[in-house]
Amino acid sequence: MEVLRTVVNELRKYNEKDQISSYDKDVLHRIEDIQNLDPETKEKLFFLIDNVIQNYKTRQAFS
Repeated sequence: MEVLRTVVNELRKYNEKDQISSYDKDVLHRIEDIQNLDPETKEKLFFLIDNVIQNYKTRQAFS
């Protein structure tokens, strides 16, 4: 949870300095929504996200 807060805070700092794109704003809003989920739902969501990212990286490594 603390890591997620740190990421959101860093994105906010970046936004203030460099006016991040609308895509990044969408990501930021999603992260904020995730913070409000119950712990069990967050755990399941992070499991899914981790697996999708791992799959992507594996495909990139073998392409």
